[in-house]
Amino acid sequence: MNKYILILLLFCTNVLAFECPEFNNSMELDLYWEKQPQVFVAHVVSGKYNENSDIRYEYDLVIDHVLKGEVSKTLHVKGDWSLSLNMGGEYVFFTKNENISFCDLVLPFSYVWLERPDLPVKRKYVEKIVELSGYKP
Repeated sequence: MNKYILILLLFCTNVLAFECPEFNNSMELDLYWEKQPQVFVAHVVSGKYNENSDIRYEYDLVIDHVLKGEVSKTLHVKGDWSLSLNMGGEYVFFTKNENISFCDLVLPFSYVWLERPDLPVKRKYVEKIVELSGYKP
């Protein structure tokens, strides 16, 4: 009898997973570039954390470069648990609006990485973003 209960428990567990079906659960920059109306590079000037809210993080950004869409020079963004940024950090945002979700893409970013052969992964995605946007740093 105990064997059957154990087997039943093993097959009846619930699994919670986060998916982004509009992006086919992909991190491909081409897909985010195509689907998101705003792509910009910004640095974080201030932030606030509230652990008792669904919107845990709020940040004030200064926009350094608009690569796609229209974005004001400063922006106040809000996000869930997935939006943990460093003060003073520079990031590239692929978003629909100022409410950043798990399915929006936010990556650390620096044009300096284009000249750093010792950072091949970061250099590769910066090169791809420059290629997609046509932006000349």
